[in-house]
Amino acid sequence: METKKSIVKEIKDLKKKDTYGNSSFILKLENGDEGFYRCKAEQPSFAVGAELEYVFETKTKKDGTGTYNNISLPKKDFEPKKGGDYKRQPRTKQDVRSDVPFRAMEKVVDLVIAGKIVWEKFRDYHKELCTYLYDEIDEAYRSGESGS
Repeated sequence: METKKSIVKEIKDLKKKDTYGNSSFILKLENGDEGFYRCKAEQPSFAVGAELEYVFETKTKKDGTGTYNNISLPKKDFEPKKGGDYKRQPRTKQDVRSDVPFRAMEKVVDLVIAGKIVWEKFRDYHKELCTYLYDEIDEAYRSGESGS
């Protein structure tokens, strides 16, 4: 597998989709490379005459009877999504606090199942745990430990 650059000479649409819904093409490049290219779109994001940076890989056919060439675009370290990016947005204090009742309920149910507390005390333990977690979250946001 190696990354190369060349000019696209020909794009032949095979007019078929693979099991993942990708369109299949045969690309011929100016440097003599030729191979299969697959993409989600009906047409590649490049045209004949464009310079293309690509990954060229020779693979063995599934039945073992020979090889074929695969052409793919190189993976980028970071590629933004349409309308945004992959960067995770920091959670607000309210977002964190909104998880507390559910998370506390999970833990108290685990304690009931484990026989550590009785069902009749479920509500008391849940309320106590929520109060404790709310206080800890408030303290963390006050002291700046949350990163916000």
